[in-house]
Amino acid sequence: MPPTTPHSNKLSPELSLMLIGFSTIEQTLVSGICKLSRFRTEKSVISQTSYRYYIVDINNTSEIDIFLVDADASDATKTRESIRAHLPNSAIVWVSNNNQQPGKPNEYCLARNRLGGLLLRLLDEISDARLQQTAPKIALKTCLVVDDSELMRAQMELILQGYGLGVAFAEDAETAIQMVKEQTFELIFLDVMLPEMDGYKACKLLKSDPKISKTPVVMLTSKRSPFNKMHGALVGCDRYLTKPVDPDKVRQVLEKYFLIDKNTAATIQNSPSVSQQSTLNILATLSVKGA
Repeated sequence: MPPTTPHSNKLSPELSLMLIGFSTIEQTLVSGICKLSRFRTEKSVISQTSYRYYIVDINNTSEIDIFLVDADASDATKTRESIRAHLPNSAIVWVSNNNQQPGKPNEYCLARNRLGGLLLRLLDEISDARLQQTAPKIALKTCLVVDDSELMRAQMELILQGYGLGVAFAEDAETAIQMVKEQTFELIFLDVMLPEMDGYKACKLLKSDPKISKTPVVMLTSKRSPFNKMHGALVGCDRYLTKPVDPDKVRQVLEKYFLIDKNTAATIQNSPSVSQQSTLNILATLSVKGA
């Protein structure tokens, strides 16, 4: 058993468990699961870490990462009060014969008859959540999408957030220009057909402002003629994408302007969910009608 040490800002792949109120058979089961965690090769979904778990004695005075508590015990309420008073940052897993719901943050429930089958997965989910809480916050690179079509905005949101990028929206050029003055964007996707001021005029105004002129502007339109591309180039747009927008073309734009690298793009591209890809296809088909 590795020595227990006080918590640091970095979550160790080895996490301590304390069992409270379980039978000898259940303790043996959990002990076997912890031993299994030391030899497995699969990694958690979020952190890509193979967590290892070990059980500490109930008299251990070091800080415990996760408590497993028999929720059906008569003194369960007192146990919670004691844990929260002395170790408020520790997670608690309540094991019960009933399908009860966790009542407070950082607390989880597990049915007793699923202890053997689901405990390891739940421990990994808890460890991932704790890792995210302690990880330093990184400012997102943010794109501005200017389009009056709700479907088009939804499609772009799915694509961009899929690459871990922040997304802001404007439905008209005037709002977009004001937003760009108040916030820094790494990239602007600008629809040509907008109410009041069209995208060409908006692009010209953006590129005439020295503070904004270096921000790449990608024009979006359903018009495919060479004249439209020439018009976009004359007002200073950096790239031209036709609707329905091809997610692969968006990826190429993001790589070109260094919002993502090729390794990140390959990882995301090789693991899209079926439901997300289907949604993208539907939105792409429908959005062109509102272009």
